[in-house]
Amino acid sequence: MTALIRAETVIIKEAIPLANAPPGDPGRVLSLGKNRGFAVNCAEGALMLTMLQPAGKKCMGGWEFVIGRRLSAGDYI
Repeated sequence: MTALIRAETVIIKEAIPLANAPPGDPGRVLSLGKNRGFAVNCAEGALMLTMLQPAGKKCMGGWEFVIGRRLSAGDYI
């Protein structure tokens, strides 16, 4: 799956569906999971993004992506 995150094309390599996620606006970062990744609201439910590949770069873990992009809970991506 491909996504546009902060004007950067990113391939989502691995994502885990989250059960019982609170409702919210699609694209909103729900939470950060240290050494795991980040949870984001979707149109239906939410996903924990654990492995991503920015365009033209190597695949990286979700937590490394969070650190590199300085994402915070509540941000919109």
